[in-house]
Amino acid sequence: MLQVFLICALFFTKDVLTQECEADDQYPWSYHGPDNGPYYWDDNYPDCGKKDQSPIEINKKDILNLDLPQLQYSGFDTPISKATVLNLGWTVLIIPEDDVNRYITWGKNTFTLAEIHFHFGSEGDPGAEHVIDDIRYEMEMHYVTHKENDPNAVAVVAALMELDTFMTLYSVGKDDASDSCLMGPNYRPEQSLDHRPIFSSK
Repeated sequence: MLQVFLICALFFTKDVLTQECEADDQYPWSYHGPDNGPYYWDDNYPDCGKKDQSPIEINKKDILNLDLPQLQYSGFDTPISKATVLNLGWTVLIIPEDDVNRYITWGKNTFTLAEIHFHFGSEGDPGAEHVIDDIRYEMEMHYVTHKENDPNAVAVVAALMELDTFMTLYSVGKDDASDSCLMGPNYRPEQSLDHRPIFSSK
């Protein structure tokens, strides 16, 4: 899995400053817009206002240790040799295209890797989505996987990462400001647990 992480290191090598981007207002949702940012998502997407939302804050003292199966990773030690890399304006998306079968197994369920994307911040403003014991890490990488024989069933594995340096990443596709709008920070504030328990595996 470390060899997959090496892809990330290519994107973060210089200091970055955060700024608001007026072009964000052109879209139904954004991470920065004053009228369509995370606190307004449920205006256009009602599901965002329901319970059981993410990300969340995790306190280790509250974790319930159960005899759950561990996640098993297959194929992730093979470096991604061919991929489509997209700047979506709010994140970098990697879609592997090297025909390597990368998947996770949890119990009797198998989930195949579909894409990888990132949530990050800037110097002095960490951008991981989930918070652990009041610590927000600099970046969170999401492995988005689909369940075998059921593409509508999705499992997302989050990897929290520490970074020493950052690089300026610009948004693209924003008609009037693609050369001046910075991509990050791109994380949603943590949501209420609503009394949901947090379990750990073996």
